[in-house]
Amino acid sequence: MKKRVFVLITALICLFALASCENETAYSLYSGSVEKLNAAGGYEMNADVDIAITIGSQTVEGSMQMNLKANGNNAAMDYSMDMMDNKVDMSVVYVDGVAYTEMSGVKYKAAVSEEELESDGGMASFELPEMTEDALKDIELTEDGDNRSFTVTLTGDDVNSFWESIGSVADSLAEMGADIDFGDLTFTCTFDKDSNMTDMKVDITYIMDVSGQEASVAMSLDYDFVNIGTAPTITAPADADSYIDADSLM
Repeated sequence: MKKRVFVLITALICLFALASCENETAYSLYSGSVEKLNAAGGYEMNADVDIAITIGSQTVEGSMQMNLKANGNNAAMDYSMDMMDNKVDMSVVYVDGVAYTEMSGVKYKAAVSEEELESDGGMASFELPEMTEDALKDIELTEDGDNRSFTVTLTGDDVNSFWESIGSVADSLAEMGADIDFGDLTFTCTFDKDSNMTDMKVDITYIMDVSGQEASVAMSLDYDFVNIGTAPTITAPADADSYIDADSLM
């Protein structure tokens, strides 16, 4: 009797799990991850960016690596850029209205607002881009063990909406006075067995015109999420007292 009950319970669990998987769609997985990210009030992620800029017959390649953390109004960023044989490393921790910055061996601090910090390029922000149910309704999920993923290619106005929803990227290009003509955008998301987004990759090409100078740009952005739905702890550097006041550097 006990064996029969165990078999019945096991069968019901398997049927429920199978039904749950069948009901999952690209949109339900993606929108669920957006809800988890927003509800947590913070995130941690790693981002790798590869970029190739072609002007005339000359192509310049570069790369950037970032670790971004946010918890409410506090944030932290470790940033490394390698472009044209020039490498820049920078670390910024923003806690309780004070930005602690380390770059080229110099450590300084300043009281700044969140808006000032982002506009000065000292901190990067991130939001999952908006995706409508209609944009993902015909997209199939691919299984790889316990992981599931989907890939979608956006064109035309959908590409513009994608970048506008990210905010900081679109704003930075606008501040440069750049006229952008986007090409197609390929967008891939991977989810674990608990339906948490673990990776997001974006590939895009575009033509950028700045003051009559035209450049062709190809970008690949690879985001790796750390415990999505959980806000990391962010504190001031342990040696915060050794950071000099930014005003003294001027």
